[in-house]
Amino acid sequence: MPNTLAHLGINGLVTRYVIKQADLLLIYIGAIIPDIPWIFQRIAPSLYPALNLYDLRLYNVIQASFFFCVIFSTALAQFFIDTKRTFIIFSTGSLMHLLLDSFETKWANGVQLFAPFSWELFNAGFFWPENVFVYALTAFGIFYLIFQWKHALFGSLNFSFKNLRKLVLAFSCFIIYLLLPLLFINYAEEADNHFVKTLRNDKQRIGKYFEIDRGNYVDDSKGDRFITPFNEELKIKNVNLTSSEIMSIRAKFNSRDEIQILDYHIHSNRDIFSYIGLGLVLLLFILSMLNTKKYKKRFRRIGYF
Repeated sequence: MPNTLAHLGINGLVTRYVIKQADLLLIYIGAIIPDIPWIFQRIAPSLYPALNLYDLRLYNVIQASFFFCVIFSTALAQFFIDTKRTFIIFSTGSLMHLLLDSFETKWANGVQLFAPFSWELFNAGFFWPENVFVYALTAFGIFYLIFQWKHALFGSLNFSFKNLRKLVLAFSCFIIYLLLPLLFINYAEEADNHFVKTLRNDKQRIGKYFEIDRGNYVDDSKGDRFITPFNEELKIKNVNLTSSEIMSIRAKFNSRDEIQILDYHIHSNRDIFSYIGLGLVLLLFILSMLNTKKYKKRFRRIGYF
Protein backbone atom coordinates (compact mmCIF):
# COMPACT_ATOMS: atom_id res chain seq x y z
CA MET A 1 0.00 0.00 0.00
CA PRO A 2 1.15 3.60 -0.46
CA ASN A 3 2.55 5.04 2.74
CA THR A 4 0.47 7.19 5.08
CA LEU A 5 1.92 10.49 3.87
CA ALA A 6 0.74 9.73 0.33
CA HIS A 7 -2.75 8.90 1.59
CA LEU A 8 -2.99 12.09 3.66
CA GLY A 9 -2.11 14.31 0.72
CA ILE A 10 -4.45 12.65 -1.78
CA ASN A 11 -7.35 12.33 0.66
CA GLY A 12 -6.95 15.91 1.76
CA LEU A 13 -6.91 17.29 -1.77
CA VAL A 14 -9.79 15.22 -3.15
CA THR A 15 -12.09 15.39 -0.13
CA ARG A 16 -11.80 19.16 0.27
CA TYR A 17 -12.58 19.54 -3.43
CA VAL A 18 -15.75 17.42 -3.12
CA ILE A 19 -16.81 18.42 0.41
CA LYS A 20 -16.12 22.10 0.77
CA GLN A 21 -14.58 23.19 4.08
CA ALA A 22 -14.35 19.62 5.33
CA ASP A 23 -12.28 19.53 8.51
CA LEU A 24 -8.78 18.37 7.56
CA LEU A 25 -8.23 16.44 10.76
CA LEU A 26 -11.38 14.44 10.09
CA ILE A 27 -10.10 13.76 6.57
CA TYR A 28 -6.77 12.56 7.96
CA ILE A 29 -8.54 10.24 10.40
CA GLY A 30 -10.64 8.81 7.56
CA ALA A 31 -7.49 8.29 5.52
CA ILE A 32 -5.98 5.93 8.09
CA ILE A 33 -9.08 3.91 9.06
CA PRO A 34 -8.22 1.02 6.67
CA ASP A 35 -4.74 0.84 8.21
CA ILE A 36 -5.98 0.41 11.79
CA PRO A 37 -6.09 -3.43 11.51
CA TRP A 38 -2.55 -3.48 10.09
CA ILE A 39 -1.29 -1.28 12.93
CA PHE A 40 -2.88 -3.76 15.33
CA GLN A 41 -1.16 -6.60 13.47
CA ARG A 42 2.23 -5.04 14.23
CA ILE A 43 1.44 -4.60 17.93
CA ALA A 44 -0.60 -7.70 18.81
CA PRO A 45 2.13 -10.40 18.57
CA SER A 46 4.29 -8.44 21.01
CA LEU A 47 1.43 -8.27 23.49
CA TYR A 48 0.42 -11.91 23.00
CA PRO A 49 3.26 -14.00 21.45
CA ALA A 50 1.10 -17.15 21.27
CA LEU A 51 -1.29 -15.48 18.82
CA ASN A 52 -1.90 -17.50 15.64
CA LEU A 53 -0.46 -15.29 12.90
CA TYR A 54 -2.44 -16.97 10.14
CA ASP A 55 -5.76 -16.28 11.87
CA LEU A 56 -4.61 -12.78 12.76
CA ARG A 57 -3.83 -12.06 9.10
CA LEU A 58 -7.26 -13.24 7.97
CA TYR A 59 -8.92 -11.22 10.75
CA ASN A 60 -7.05 -8.10 9.63
CA VAL A 61 -7.85 -8.66 5.95
CA ILE A 62 -11.54 -8.77 6.84
CA GLN A 63 -11.41 -5.74 9.13
CA ALA A 64 -9.59 -3.70 6.46
CA SER A 65 -12.38 -4.35 3.93
CA PHE A 66 -14.55 -1.43 2.87
CA PHE A 67 -17.57 -3.01 4.59
CA PHE A 68 -15.86 -2.99 7.98
CA CYS A 69 -14.35 0.45 7.38
CA VAL A 70 -17.93 1.71 6.99
CA ILE A 71 -18.89 0.04 10.28
CA PHE A 72 -15.93 1.67 12.03
CA SER A 73 -16.76 5.03 10.40
CA THR A 74 -20.33 4.73 11.64
CA ALA A 75 -19.14 4.10 15.19
CA LEU A 76 -16.63 6.94 15.22
CA ALA A 77 -18.98 9.46 13.63
CA GLN A 78 -21.43 9.13 16.55
CA PHE A 79 -19.06 11.14 18.75
CA PHE A 80 -19.39 14.25 16.56
CA ILE A 81 -22.23 16.75 16.45
CA ASP A 82 -22.46 16.69 12.64
CA THR A 83 -22.68 12.91 12.52
CA LYS A 84 -23.83 12.51 8.92
CA ARG A 85 -21.18 14.80 7.44
CA THR A 86 -18.46 13.17 9.57
CA PHE A 87 -19.57 9.69 8.51
CA ILE A 88 -19.38 10.70 4.85
CA ILE A 89 -15.85 12.07 5.34
CA PHE A 90 -14.69 8.91 7.14
CA SER A 91 -16.27 6.40 4.76
CA THR A 92 -15.28 8.17 1.54
CA GLY A 93 -11.79 8.62 2.95
CA SER A 94 -11.61 4.89 3.59
CA LEU A 95 -12.78 4.14 0.05
CA MET A 96 -10.17 6.46 -1.47
CA HIS A 97 -7.50 4.80 0.66
CA LEU A 98 -8.48 1.32 -0.54
CA LEU A 99 -8.69 2.38 -4.18
CA LEU A 100 -5.23 3.92 -4.01
CA ASP A 101 -3.93 0.77 -2.33
CA SER A 102 -5.34 -1.32 -5.16
CA PHE A 103 -3.27 0.58 -7.73
CA GLU A 104 -0.03 -0.79 -6.29
CA THR A 105 1.48 -4.11 -7.28
CA LYS A 106 1.21 -6.37 -4.25
CA TRP A 107 1.71 -10.07 -4.74
CA ALA A 108 -0.56 -12.19 -2.52
CA ASN A 109 -2.27 -8.99 -1.51
CA GLY A 110 -5.01 -6.58 -2.50
CA VAL A 111 -8.10 -4.92 -1.07
CA GLN A 112 -11.52 -6.24 -0.17
CA LEU A 113 -13.98 -3.90 -1.88
CA PHE A 114 -16.98 -6.23 -2.04
CA ALA A 115 -16.74 -8.38 1.09
CA PRO A 116 -18.71 -10.07 2.56
CA PHE A 117 -20.40 -10.74 -0.83
CA SER A 118 -17.12 -11.65 -2.51
CA TRP A 119 -13.82 -12.61 -0.90
CA GLU A 120 -11.67 -12.09 -3.98
CA LEU A 121 -8.90 -9.55 -3.41
CA PHE A 122 -8.75 -6.73 -5.96
CA ASN A 123 -5.35 -5.55 -7.13
CA ALA A 124 -4.90 -3.51 -10.32
CA GLY A 125 -1.11 -3.63 -9.98
CA PHE A 126 -0.17 -0.47 -11.88
CA PHE A 127 3.10 0.23 -10.04
CA TRP A 128 5.38 -1.05 -7.28
CA PRO A 129 5.68 0.83 -3.96
CA GLU A 130 9.18 1.95 -5.01
CA ASN A 131 7.89 3.57 -8.19
CA VAL A 132 8.70 7.24 -8.77
CA PHE A 133 4.95 7.93 -8.82
CA VAL A 134 4.63 6.77 -5.20
CA TYR A 135 7.59 8.92 -4.18
CA ALA A 136 5.92 11.86 -5.91
CA LEU A 137 2.70 11.20 -3.96
CA THR A 138 4.75 11.01 -0.76
CA ALA A 139 6.41 14.35 -1.49
CA PHE A 140 3.01 15.85 -2.27
CA GLY A 141 1.68 14.54 1.05
CA ILE A 142 4.54 16.17 2.93
CA PHE A 143 4.01 19.52 1.24
CA TYR A 144 0.26 19.30 1.68
CA LEU A 145 0.61 18.77 5.43
CA ILE A 146 3.11 21.64 5.68
CA PHE A 147 0.96 24.13 3.78
CA GLN A 148 -2.31 23.06 5.38
CA TRP A 149 -1.18 22.61 8.98
CA LYS A 150 -3.07 25.69 10.22
CA HIS A 151 -6.35 24.48 8.73
CA ALA A 152 -5.83 21.10 10.37
CA LEU A 153 -4.75 22.46 13.74
CA PHE A 154 -7.40 25.17 14.03
CA GLY A 155 -10.29 23.18 12.64
CA SER A 156 -13.38 22.63 14.72
CA LEU A 157 -13.73 19.10 16.05
CA ASN A 158 -17.20 19.36 17.52
CA PHE A 159 -17.55 16.37 19.82
CA SER A 160 -20.78 15.37 21.51
CA PHE A 161 -21.13 12.75 24.24
CA LYS A 162 -24.59 13.66 25.50
CA ASN A 163 -26.81 11.72 23.09
CA LEU A 164 -27.39 8.32 24.66
CA ARG A 165 -28.81 6.82 21.45
CA LYS A 166 -25.70 7.78 19.50
CA LEU A 167 -23.43 6.41 22.22
CA VAL A 168 -25.27 3.08 22.21
CA LEU A 169 -25.00 2.93 18.41
CA ALA A 170 -21.27 3.71 18.58
CA PHE A 171 -20.66 0.99 21.16
CA SER A 172 -22.71 -1.52 19.16
CA CYS A 173 -20.81 -0.77 15.96
CA PHE A 174 -17.47 -1.13 17.73
CA ILE A 175 -18.53 -4.55 19.05
CA ILE A 176 -19.61 -5.58 15.54
CA TYR A 177 -16.31 -4.31 14.13
CA LEU A 178 -14.36 -6.41 16.63
CA LEU A 179 -16.41 -9.62 16.69
CA LEU A 180 -18.11 -10.03 13.31
CA PRO A 181 -14.83 -10.74 11.42
CA LEU A 182 -14.54 -13.96 13.44
CA LEU A 183 -17.58 -15.30 11.59
CA PHE A 184 -15.97 -14.65 8.20
CA ILE A 185 -12.47 -16.04 8.77
CA ASN A 186 -13.28 -19.39 7.15
CA TYR A 187 -14.62 -17.64 4.04
CA ALA A 188 -11.45 -15.57 3.66
CA GLU A 189 -9.31 -18.67 4.14
CA GLU A 190 -11.29 -20.70 1.59
CA ALA A 191 -10.63 -17.89 -0.90
CA ASP A 192 -6.94 -18.33 0.01
CA ASN A 193 -6.55 -14.65 0.85
CA HIS A 194 -2.82 -13.92 1.19
CA PHE A 195 -2.31 -17.64 0.42
CA VAL A 196 -3.01 -18.43 4.07
CA LYS A 197 -4.75 -21.71 3.24
CA THR A 198 -1.82 -22.87 1.10
CA LEU A 199 0.85 -21.84 3.60
CA ARG A 200 -0.89 -23.10 6.71
CA ASN A 201 -1.45 -26.63 5.40
CA ASP A 202 2.20 -27.73 5.35
CA LYS A 203 1.33 -31.40 4.75
CA GLN A 204 -0.41 -30.73 1.44
CA ARG A 205 1.51 -27.80 -0.01
CA ILE A 206 4.28 -29.68 -1.84
CA GLY A 207 4.26 -28.62 -5.49
CA LYS A 208 1.81 -25.77 -4.88
CA TYR A 209 2.26 -22.20 -6.09
CA PHE A 210 2.08 -19.31 -3.64
CA GLU A 211 2.96 -15.66 -3.22
CA ILE A 212 4.25 -13.63 -0.28
CA ASP A 213 4.05 -9.88 0.17
CA ARG A 214 7.07 -8.46 2.00
CA GLY A 215 8.85 -11.34 3.67
CA ASN A 216 12.51 -11.44 4.69
CA TYR A 217 15.26 -12.96 2.60
CA VAL A 218 18.08 -13.86 5.00
CA ASP A 219 21.67 -14.39 3.89
CA ASP A 220 23.89 -15.54 6.75
CA SER A 221 26.04 -18.44 7.95
CA LYS A 222 22.97 -20.70 8.22
CA GLY A 223 22.32 -20.45 4.49
CA ASP A 224 19.81 -18.62 2.31
CA ARG A 225 16.33 -18.64 3.84
CA PHE A 226 13.05 -16.87 3.44
CA ILE A 227 11.10 -15.90 6.54
CA THR A 228 7.42 -15.44 5.84
CA PRO A 229 5.24 -12.83 7.60
CA PHE A 230 3.97 -15.79 9.63
CA ASN A 231 7.46 -16.42 11.08
CA GLU A 232 8.06 -19.63 9.15
CA GLU A 233 11.56 -20.22 7.81
CA LEU A 234 11.76 -21.76 4.35
CA LYS A 235 14.89 -22.99 2.62
CA ILE A 236 15.58 -21.47 -0.80
CA LYS A 237 16.74 -23.72 -3.61
CA ASN A 238 17.55 -21.46 -6.53
CA VAL A 239 18.28 -17.86 -5.42
CA ASN A 240 21.53 -16.78 -3.80
CA LEU A 241 21.74 -13.08 -3.02
CA THR A 242 24.70 -11.48 -1.27
CA SER A 243 22.66 -9.55 1.30
CA SER A 244 19.50 -9.85 3.36
CA GLU A 245 16.52 -8.06 1.86
CA ILE A 246 12.82 -7.30 2.34
CA MET A 247 11.29 -9.17 -0.57
CA SER A 248 8.02 -10.14 -2.22
CA ILE A 249 8.10 -13.49 -3.99
CA ARG A 250 6.24 -15.79 -6.33
CA ALA A 251 7.29 -19.35 -5.63
CA LYS A 252 6.35 -23.01 -5.35
CA PHE A 253 7.05 -25.65 -2.73
CA ASN A 254 9.60 -28.33 -3.59
CA SER A 255 9.05 -29.90 -0.18
CA ARG A 256 7.37 -28.94 3.07
CA ASP A 257 10.20 -26.56 3.99
CA GLU A 258 12.01 -25.85 0.69
CA ILE A 259 10.84 -23.45 -2.01
CA GLN A 260 11.81 -22.53 -5.54
CA ILE A 261 11.45 -18.80 -6.17
CA LEU A 262 9.92 -18.09 -9.58
CA ASP A 263 10.10 -14.30 -9.34
CA TYR A 264 10.98 -11.75 -6.70
CA HIS A 265 10.93 -8.03 -6.01
CA ILE A 266 13.18 -6.32 -3.48
CA HIS A 267 11.56 -3.56 -1.44
CA SER A 268 13.02 -0.48 0.14
CA ASN A 269 11.93 0.35 3.68
CA ARG A 270 8.95 2.63 3.21
CA ASP A 271 7.60 2.21 6.75
CA ILE A 272 9.36 5.36 7.92
CA PHE A 273 7.01 7.49 5.78
CA SER A 274 3.98 5.80 7.33
CA TYR A 275 5.35 6.27 10.86
CA ILE A 276 5.91 9.96 10.13
CA GLY A 277 2.40 10.34 8.73
CA LEU A 278 0.75 8.57 11.65
CA GLY A 279 2.84 10.54 14.12
CA LEU A 280 1.85 13.84 12.52
CA VAL A 281 -1.85 12.95 12.60
CA LEU A 282 -1.56 12.01 16.28
CA LEU A 283 0.31 15.23 17.04
CA LEU A 284 -2.25 17.36 15.20
CA PHE A 285 -5.08 15.60 17.03
CA ILE A 286 -3.51 16.21 20.45
CA LEU A 287 -2.74 19.83 19.66
CA SER A 288 -6.25 20.34 18.32
CA MET A 289 -7.68 19.01 21.58
CA LEU A 290 -5.53 21.47 23.51
CA ASN A 291 -6.38 24.33 21.21
CA THR A 292 -8.85 26.54 23.07
CA LYS A 293 -10.33 29.84 21.94
CA LYS A 294 -7.74 31.56 24.09
CA TYR A 295 -4.92 30.06 22.08
CA LYS A 296 -6.67 30.83 18.80
CA LYS A 297 -6.79 34.50 19.71
CA ARG A 298 -3.13 34.44 20.72
CA PHE A 299 -2.08 32.88 17.42
CA ARG A 300 -4.14 35.42 15.50
CA ARG A 301 -2.45 38.30 17.33
CA ILE A 302 1.03 37.11 16.42
CA GLY A 303 0.03 36.47 12.83
CA TYR A 304 0.11 32.68 12.59
CA PHE A 305 -3.60 32.33 11.86
